Amino acid sequence: MDPLSFLSTIAQENLAFQDDNAEVFNKVNSNRYNKHSNPAGILNMGIAVNKLQEDIVVKKLNTINHITPENLEYGDPTGSSSLRSEIAHLTNRHFNVYRNVLPEQIVVANGVTSVIDMLISTVCNRGDAVLVSAPYYNAFDTDVNLRAKVVTHSVNIPISEGLDPSQVKYFQHTYNSLAAEGIKAKILIICNPHNPTGRIYPKETIRALLSFASKHKMHVLVDEIYALSVYRAPAFGDQPETKDDLIYDFESVLSWNDLDSYIDPSFVTVVHGMSKDFCMNGIRMGWIISPWNDLIIKALASISIFSYSSSVSDTLITRFLADHQFVDNFIKIVARNLKENYLKTTRFFNANNIAYIPAQAGHFIWSDFRQLLLQWKNNNLSPNEKSLSSAKQLTFKDDKEMWYNAVSDASVCYSCGVNFHSETPGWSRVVFSIPWEDLIVGLSRVISYSKTLNGKGKLLNLSKL
Repeated sequence: MDPLSFLSTIAQENLAFQDDNAEVFNKVNSNRYNKHSNPAGILNMGIAVNKLQEDIVVKKLNTINHITPENLEYGDPTGSSSLRSEIAHLTNRHFNVYRNVLPEQIVVANGVTSVIDMLISTVCNRGDAVLVSAPYYNAFDTDVNLRAKVVTHSVNIPISEGLDPSQVKYFQHTYNSLAAEGIKAKILIICNPHNPTGRIYPKETIRALLSFASKHKMHVLVDEIYALSVYRAPAFGDQPETKDDLIYDFESVLSWNDLDSYIDPSFVTVVHGMSKDFCMNGIRMGWIISPWNDLIIKALASISIFSYSSSVSDTLITRFLADHQFVDNFIKIVARNLKENYLKTTRFFNANNIAYIPAQAGHFIWSDFRQLLLQWKNNNLSPNEKSLSSAKQLTFKDDKEMWYNAVSDASVCYSCGVNFHSETPGWSRVVFSIPWEDLIVGLSRVISYSKTLNGKGKLLNLSKL
């Protein structure tokens, strides 16, 4: 008898799924770098977490955290009314909303991952497709698939068109290909600010994407989890770094007064949470905002019992968000610290001839490691392999092998592009939102591990930093 036969089809499919990333990050988390207690540990530049305000967050949470008898009771699975009221206050203050978001238009869960899973289960049927532009946040794959069995389909957008409305043609091509196979594209995910590039879409591109979704009656999930981690924008007085650097001010879809000109707003939802903008990955709290569709809220509420946050977390975050003066100032500190580290990191890249896509928001930079990968590959050839003469000869297998081995051999973790469905091997996401004294260790380890730069024996250059 097949030992798996008693499991559901969904369980069998999940067991068959091999998540190499989880294995790597478990290794990273079990041997974390600490300059004092574990200097030989693994320096993590792979997981998007903002540690630049860690002391401020810890101090604040310890000040307001005290357990009451009410915290031992079951809470509201959609989030307490007090919590949802504070989330509404936050959104109305900082997202420049066209109409105030109301508490009853919000459903809270234990992380944006759970929120996405809930929404997909609410809107899609098994086998439906989700369209998302590549490169993209790789956890979308499992968020939509492990329970709902919906499948992400990447839409490869050339870097030159990454912010341009012309990219709609690539979405249309993917949509047509799926339709020819009898697959229904049900949801379009727009990640703005974008992960992993850290770029911000101009409004005209969002308009074009919404119009495309409207044409095909697709639901649109707008992931704005980095909305309050913008550190470089025209509104701040920033100028483009290069002639190809297109920078825009962030505009939440909640701020639009003409949304219904492009799509029926009932097809649009927004997600946000505490993990990224408030540096609390481990608290596990995210929410979905649906101001235009009561049915979505009711449907999400009907399954929220499986994903709701603890009463302790609910009360803690309510108290945190209720200090409006603290929160508003904290957001300013986040932007200032992110920009400082971004500038240090890009100076490092420029000094060492590492190309990158200029970013505006989030915790990371989409970095061109192709020459580093080429050097590493030529230093680690299998017995029957010939030396490569060009980065064009690199494969995604090479990409993943260097990433995997850097963790084991060099005690450093970044995120290789293949994990983000990059179109080209050698691009990587580097998280820069960690203290610079730690970040420079990780960057140096990556370059040292590759042995040389640009294949010409050029050693790591720290003199220009």
